[in-house]
Amino acid sequence: MKICYGDKELLSSENFLTFGGGETKIEIQHRGEALFFVLDMLVDESKKQRHELVVVDKQTLKLRLWNWENPLGTGFIKPIEAGTISNRKLFILLWIKKPGKQSESHEITFSAYIGEEVSNG
Repeated sequence: MKICYGDKELLSSENFLTFGGGETKIEIQHRGEALFFVLDMLVDESKKQRHELVVVDKQTLKLRLWNWENPLGTGFIKPIEAGTISNRKLFILLWIKKPGKQSESHEITFSAYIGEEVSNG
């Protein structure tokens, strides 16, 4: 099966449950290259939902996600250009639900799309 949206092709899409807060590491592979995404689920007293993208190294991007606790779900409303893989632009989409107040787990849908070819990507 091949899924495309405009000029972007779905590389990988996963839906999974976490054990609770803290970090979850995701690896994306394409044509022998690998990129890593670290989702860091955080809660603070402000209760305000926010995020921060931190480049850890050439292959790793950390997404620090504060107060993503909505049982109906929350996520990025537009794809995020997250770099390149195998000389193609890489975009990610993220949607997160927290099943309930008593649960520490999160349901995460993480999708990666590849776009146009770039030189030296």
